[in-house]
Amino acid sequence: MEISEIVELFERLDPLLTEKLRKQFPSVARQGHLLSSCEVRLLRKLSKGSNEALHRRTDAGDKNQRALRLLSDARELRLSRLVATARVIEAKNVQY
Repeated sequence: MEISEIVELFERLDPLLTEKLRKQFPSVARQGHLLSSCEVRLLRKLSKGSNEALHRRTDAGDKNQRALRLLSDARELRLSRLVATARVIEAKNVQY
């Protein structure tokens, strides 16, 4: 499965996941959907950047610049509501 397909899957599942999470973890999912429009754009940007890095023939300097942009975008995703929610759920499931 390609990254772009995973992004589309997240988008389709978001309303269902948000609804389920609101019932099971009300404090986690009380603010809108798990994926905001900004996060969807960021995921699409990561997908596009990843595909370009894989399929384009470029010189080493350009590859380094692309890699730095991808890392910067990935760092942004780390702060997303989706990742924060996953961390809270993981922490609650780890507790016995």
